Amino acid sequence: MDGWTMVTYEEGLNSGSWEEKRGERMASRDQSYKAGETKSQAQEKRDEMMEKAREATHAMKVKASESTQSGRDTAQVGHEKTGSFLQQGKQQMKNMAQGVTNAVKNTFGMADVGDDNNTIKEK
Repeated sequence: MDGWTMVTYEEGLNSGSWEEKRGERMASRDQSYKAGETKSQAQEKRDEMMEKAREATHAMKVKASESTQSGRDTAQVGHEKTGSFLQQGKQQMKNMAQGVTNAVKNTFGMADVGDDNNTIKEK
């Protein structure tokens, strides 16, 4: 029969009409279209959220860098103040030691009047 199959009238009625099958195909196409549209919207939303995440990450890096620099600046100022304080303390200790040296020399009569050699000078 050349690839044709004979179908009885009842079998044709039971298998559904041409319009029903056409409607099913149309519904299937609509579902595929809507699925593709939903997928596209999801990808767009994902891309949008990834961009926001990149921007937030960049902002955090900038803020961390600024905070680090601020900390370095504060540490430098603190170091400079500490160095100045230690220098003053060092000079005070020298002056106290010179005072003790002069007192001992005076006690034993070893100090010369007007002798500037009794003063410790900073190098």
